[in-house]
Amino acid sequence: MDLRQLRHFIAVAELGNFSRAAERVCLTQPALTRSIKTLEDEIDARLFDRRSSGVELTPAGSALLEHARLMVNEQERAQQRIALAKRGLGEELVVALCPFQAQIGMRSIVAEFSREHPEVSLRVIEGHVDQVVPSLLDRKVDLVFTTVPATTMTEKLSYERIRSTPCAIYAAPGHPLVHRSGLTASELSRWAWAVLDQKHSVEALRSYFAGGNSGMPATGVRTDSIALMKSLVLQEGMLAILPDAIMAGTGAVSLNVERAPRDLRAGLLFRAEVEIKHSAECFAEKLRRHLVGHDEDSKPVAATGVATITGDSVLQAH
Repeated sequence: MDLRQLRHFIAVAELGNFSRAAERVCLTQPALTRSIKTLEDEIDARLFDRRSSGVELTPAGSALLEHARLMVNEQERAQQRIALAKRGLGEELVVALCPFQAQIGMRSIVAEFSREHPEVSLRVIEGHVDQVVPSLLDRKVDLVFTTVPATTMTEKLSYERIRSTPCAIYAAPGHPLVHRSGLTASELSRWAWAVLDQKHSVEALRSYFAGGNSGMPATGVRTDSIALMKSLVLQEGMLAILPDAIMAGTGAVSLNVERAPRDLRAGLLFRAEVEIKHSAECFAEKLRRHLVGHDEDSKPVAATGVATITGDSVLQAH
């Protein structure tokens, strides 16, 4: 198996369509078909079943996919390391931050790490937990700092809690609910809400309203953008649950509610039972020194299932 064939195979597996995969890898469809056929002949197994809607992986194809991704990723990492070495630099460290945590106290930590470790090429990406965890498992990302672990934890991941972030239900200064006290879930559900468009976030909000014997808000906007959520609160009169640190100085008002939302608890995600590169451990240690909370729950947690973590936060996984 050569890496070029594996890239072709991955493209077809991910897109489920030979025509679209051919465009991705810059081949004609017949050339891509020949490449896959050569790979199938080499391993003596059919990789795809043809369907009217496209193609699906066979059991043999599913078995190959994970290994193919690892092999291609390792080659890309080797090329990156070689490129860095040519420039006189050391290893590359890729850190993924969830959008909430990226906006709370991370600028100084990233800058300080970069100054203290000039030999490390630091790359910081931003993404929600379910977007960056696959990259962590594929070794495209070395470390994830996120509000909570992935909704589907596996034995391949471990989680270490770092800090808690207070949050509240926010409204614009002129909102009719600002001067009310003891607002119930039923009263809050009558207004339009800005909601983070992540399955776990929506489910957590549904749990909040169910706990107050109320249904979900009838109207609102779901978005992946924290900036848009803030503007919908401040300029369009919507409500949203957001961290206090993000809303500080915006003029938004935290509502006086009967049931306050719980703190967001953030932590590190690692690949379990895999040696962590030195630069990743250095970055993690800097996070611990700067951000670790003082509550008794700030300790490593094994990724034995989401049940070990759930219940920590109304907005659990961002």
